[in-house]
Amino acid sequence: MKNTTKVILLSTFAFPGAGHLLLKHTKTGVIFGILFCVIIYPIIDYTYHQTLSLLEKIIAREIAPTLSAMQEYLLANSTDTQSINLAYYALLVLWIVSMIDSYRIAKTTM
Repeated sequence: MKNTTKVILLSTFAFPGAGHLLLKHTKTGVIFGILFCVIIYPIIDYTYHQTLSLLEKIIAREIAPTLSAMQEYLLANSTDTQSINLAYYALLVLWIVSMIDSYRIAKTTM
């Protein structure tokens, strides 16, 4: 397997910055990894709190454990969705930039 293929696969499916680490660009790989963690934290935190709130309502029998009831509750109680959407877009942009940059570095080093 060619080095550029490995780099693209790592950057796409493993972690932003993983391709840079394979290419021995440690500083850039670590920066992409830290940015990924910073961006994904609010997404995970929001999802965790929404899920916890939903489960508490189900256990208290305030919501029926059906898909439609859970979906209705989540849609009615979703807050701060604008910042979460922004985090999703930032994560997507970071991932794409990481893939393109690792591919660029792999092509120039060959």
